[in-house]
Amino acid sequence: MYEWYKNIQKLVEEIDVCIKKKNDEAISFSYLANRLGYSEHYISRKFSKISGMTFRDYLRYRKLAFSLKEIRDSDKSILDIALDYGYFQYLLQSW
Repeated sequence: MYEWYKNIQKLVEEIDVCIKKKNDEAISFSYLANRLGYSEHYISRKFSKISGMTFRDYLRYRKLAFSLKEIRDSDKSILDIALDYGYFQYLLQSW
């Protein structure tokens, strides 16, 4: 099980790098699964078991954390930050 915690930590670090670079294309589950060398289904199940949430929810919360930090630490408008982190994409998908 310890090995899986290390793999999930690698996954989280990769997600953080992609969010910081605002590279949404690289945050696909298939890309991340390939980086770890496991199937998407297997990683999805393990990720949910360890983190207690789905990958999609984790990604949304992580982006929110980064955007809130940027709101606090920069002079950019909230609209610009929302665009940078893809929040309008979420709105369009839910319509």
